[in-house]
Amino acid sequence: MSEASMDKIRSCFEHTNRLYQENRLYETYKLGSIWNEAIWPITRFIRSAENVDQFLKSLNATWMTNIAIHGEKAKRSITWLQAYLESVGYPIDSFGADVAESSHYPESACVALGQRRVSSDFLWRLTIIERLERNISFPKEHFYLCELGSGSANFMRIIKLIHPLMTGVLIDLPETLAIAHANLISSFPEAKILYITDAKKEHDLAEFDFILVPTAFRDVVENLVYFAFFNCNSLGEMPNFVMKYWIEFVENRLDVEYGFFLNRFLNRIDPGTMMYRAEENRASLLYDRNWEILDWEVDPPFERNPYATNVARNLLFIARRSGGPDKATAQKVAHALICEINHEDWYTDDYPKFLVRGDRDLTPDLTRTGTLFKLWEAFRLAKDDETISALLKYLTVLGGTGTPFEETFALKHAQ
Repeated sequence: MSEASMDKIRSCFEHTNRLYQENRLYETYKLGSIWNEAIWPITRFIRSAENVDQFLKSLNATWMTNIAIHGEKAKRSITWLQAYLESVGYPIDSFGADVAESSHYPESACVALGQRRVSSDFLWRLTIIERLERNISFPKEHFYLCELGSGSANFMRIIKLIHPLMTGVLIDLPETLAIAHANLISSFPEAKILYITDAKKEHDLAEFDFILVPTAFRDVVENLVYFAFFNCNSLGEMPNFVMKYWIEFVENRLDVEYGFFLNRFLNRIDPGTMMYRAEENRASLLYDRNWEILDWEVDPPFERNPYATNVARNLLFIARRSGGPDKATAQKVAHALICEINHEDWYTDDYPKFLVRGDRDLTPDLTRTGTLFKLWEAFRLAKDDETISALLKYLTVLGGTGTPFEETFALKHAQ
């Protein structure tokens, strides 16, 4: 890949970075603890790389752009994910040969399956797409997808390979958009890619394959009609007030038909050393009542890879954006859900218990048929004392008191 492409990426980044610095945007748009540590290393890579190939290979050797696993563990992880995809009727060999890992991924993280090169990161993203396609059908004509926190664009890259009629709208910080920019240029050298650097300049957005949107220019893409909105993991890496802003941005300012969310839920923290998470713990608790839930599961099966446990436990939900019930109806539905579970032992008995199955239930139903969903749904529909206290108690029953789930702090604050 030519030096000219890297110069273009660098120019877009420097223009946007200058805007952020001059307007002190990072002072109002606070970064989460993870990204505070990552911003400067990425910036150094952007400024020092001689070409796109060098830039991507350098970044892909770090934790900042992927969840890939290396060495012998990578082979076992790939085998596990491959078996999972086969078990749900979504085998890797059902795709064209071009649906494969990027050539810039490190060899130590990849395995050849026939003529196809894959990594655990690549296969994990296929598992997400499989779960999505269980619930919704992608259009056969041109459509827009929007991803907030698109990172390295690995997800958008695979979606585009499978659904070439898509225009992908990627919203992120300037630093990570530079990575996405490089990844997309490398993977789709003929693609039309627009990097928004001027909110006042008009474009025919339908002409482009990808539209890269620094967070400061989010208004530019407000008026598009989106088939779906995606967020995987990044909401849980933001301060709570930033999470709240972005969820309300999606709910109130974007026209979306479907939403796909995969974010932190039920991760325990040590109150003595991890209380910074008390300010970054509401990623799965902020949604309004105007969603029709199509799929919901905590720690979905595709994330139970025994070779990749050093990542957050997540809540997956897929929903259709709808008018939703009015406030009074929502409250009735919420309290009807509470009535369905208010005679269960955990609700009526003291906690903790010992020497019985009720102590740390090892097999709770974490799908839409279980107690946890009913409580989460009741809370989403009506955030009042009854729904808050019931959900808080159940999280304590599941997680204990010594090292509680991080959401318990958010729920206590809401009481």
